Amino acid sequence: MLEYIQLHHSEELPLDEAVEFMGLNKEYFCRLFKKNMGVSYLQYVYQIRTTAVCRELETTEDPIGEIAERNGFRDPKMLNQYFREIYGCTPSEKRKFFREVTIDDSDDDIDDEE
Repeated sequence: MLEYIQLHHSEELPLDEAVEFMGLNKEYFCRLFKKNMGVSYLQYVYQIRTTAVCRELETTEDPIGEIAERNGFRDPKMLNQYFREIYGCTPSEKRKFFREVTIDDSDDDIDDEE
């Protein structure tokens, strides 16, 4: 199930489909998932999506809205909420941080050459 979520995080992943996929009772699945993962099924899906957005913020210049939608976020408020929970900042603040780190790293390379 976890591998499936990783591979399909950008798609709709309703709990009912996960339960059917696993062949388990909904309540049992939810208890089992939370016991083993420490978070609910939906929280886990959003964590995976948020991590994927963060990777793209570092590696692309695509607009944040495009990145969010590509990774399964249909509502920008949800992205901001989960992003702040996990990273302690907004996606735009994180992108700014990545840019500053990249510029600082480039400056270090120049200093090393001298």
